[in-house]
Amino acid sequence: MSASEVADFYNQLNNEKKDDRQGSRIVTMRNFNNWIKSMIIQEATGLIKDAESGPPRLIVLDMCAGKGGDLLKWQRGPIDEVIMVDIAETSVQQAQARYNESRNRPNSHTQFGAQFIALDLTEANLFPKLRRPMFFDLVSCQFALHYAFRDEAALRRMLYNASGRMRTGGYFIGTYPNAERIVHLLRKTTDGKYKNDVLTIEYLDKSVKNWSTLTPPLFGARIFFSLEERVNCAEFLLYFPLLVEIAKEFDLELVSNKSFPQCIDHFDKQDQRQLMSRIKALEEIPIDEDKLANIKENLHGAKRYPIEYAHAEKKRRELQGQVDRRGVPCLGTLTKSEWETIALYDAFIFRKTDTPTVKTEE
Repeated sequence: MSASEVADFYNQLNNEKKDDRQGSRIVTMRNFNNWIKSMIIQEATGLIKDAESGPPRLIVLDMCAGKGGDLLKWQRGPIDEVIMVDIAETSVQQAQARYNESRNRPNSHTQFGAQFIALDLTEANLFPKLRRPMFFDLVSCQFALHYAFRDEAALRRMLYNASGRMRTGGYFIGTYPNAERIVHLLRKTTDGKYKNDVLTIEYLDKSVKNWSTLTPPLFGARIFFSLEERVNCAEFLLYFPLLVEIAKEFDLELVSNKSFPQCIDHFDKQDQRQLMSRIKALEEIPIDEDKLANIKENLHGAKRYPIEYAHAEKKRRELQGQVDRRGVPCLGTLTKSEWETIALYDAFIFRKTDTPTVKTEE
């Protein structure tokens, strides 16, 4: 799929209303993904603040920012200005409208400046579009970097835009679906198509003779990766070891790369777990039998409860057998299909290691 086709797809997506989001089968998983993003933003801003040379207020580049879904997360950080860029012009307009609405709200916490740019970061140079010369302290690319694996030139342009005006000691953070885990699932199929209750993955090159030995190319490996049948445009597999090697050429050094399940264990401070609870990043399953019966039909995976909550049922029964469980009224979980899905995602942090320079472009 070309960059223009991706832009057309996202331009045609409706701006989803809050009630529609809450009624989604994957609303809790989406909340969980937002918690992960909040945590890596918190970690990166903390690393910058801990550095002696770190500025008190940060300038952020939000790559592939979509409709501005991370604006609230930037409000919570020591942010001076955010540059939000996306390939879809309609999404950029919606992000700007969301920002303006937040700024004009009484007692608004949105005090940072912002610029909104419609641009394909895999093809064009961002820097001439900036309204003034600036260097970024933090660059974020959430659930979108895999689109740059269309070809090597697209990835290099993306990394140039990420790194070219990042100050030394700045950080590049993001989230992405891990190609190696996806290929592991596809190798178990007979037709290159994996499906659970919330996710469909389909490898689009049907010339493959033996799926058990599937070996995709490093670039241009096209898949459908559809959550709840919502995203139906072709994407590309992101092979992370290759990203790490090419990123070195742009003075980006890997700090960490964790799967989402590993992130749960890593971000275990009290305030981090409180945020998880506050934004409902896990579905609450009552330990008490009667209370469970009262809410069971409202659970996201209720139609297939024995399968989708077998892991939770096992843990719930264990807790029921404990003499003192007054402090554990509920068990936080996702459905089986949602756990399988989030296990495919990773979160990364790179650090800029050299003096930022912007080369003259043709």
